[in-house]
Amino acid sequence: MDRVFQSYALFANMTVAENVGCGLKIRRIPTNARAGRWSARLPPSASRISAPGAPPALRRRAAAHGTCPHTRNEPRVLLLDEMLIALHTALGKRPEAPTRVMLHHPPFDTGIGHIDRARLFTGSGLLADVIARHSQVQRVLCGHVHRAIQLLFAGTLCQIAPLVGHQVTLDIRPDAPSCFMLEPPELLLHWLDKGRFVTHTAKVDRAPGPFPFLLPDDYPGRAR
Repeated sequence: MDRVFQSYALFANMTVAENVGCGLKIRRIPTNARAGRWSARLPPSASRISAPGAPPALRRRAAAHGTCPHTRNEPRVLLLDEMLIALHTALGKRPEAPTRVMLHHPPFDTGIGHIDRARLFTGSGLLADVIARHSQVQRVLCGHVHRAIQLLFAGTLCQIAPLVGHQVTLDIRPDAPSCFMLEPPELLLHWLDKGRFVTHTAKVDRAPGPFPFLLPDDYPGRAR
């Protein structure tokens, strides 16, 4: 995964397109090849405007995510602020559909300092604005921290899912070192019930049981 994060003017002397293609330039990809690779993915204005003078959608976020499953020099996916517009449009088409929005980096501070310095900053406010406009969004699901954390975000529940591998150490001291733990693996199980998402945090490792409860015959929850 290749990423270029910008507040919109990481290199103010470059156009938006040149900023996005900077990683390929560092890899010594020829100029013509770079231009051809990004031209189909960027708005036409991106090749002639500088980052500080970009229109709002590009000025707010000139960040590119390139997914390279086969070779590092062949990015397949480019995400700009247009993704938020696409999300808003898609949600507007199905206002009745219970929806989960998923992303990798959490859009909020967790209290774990070294993780919070690498969270989603650029675009998090815009994401909150989009989510708040669509009441069918019942969850915003994230990863990156590898431990279960919840926060009310834009009128809905934002959850960081735990992981079946390692977990970031739970240490909320401001100067806490960057460390990980090997805690019992967990996952989130989402159950859609009558248009509502019910979420369980479940252990992966097998535990002793299940053992039956000894209940009186008139107990309301007794299995019949």
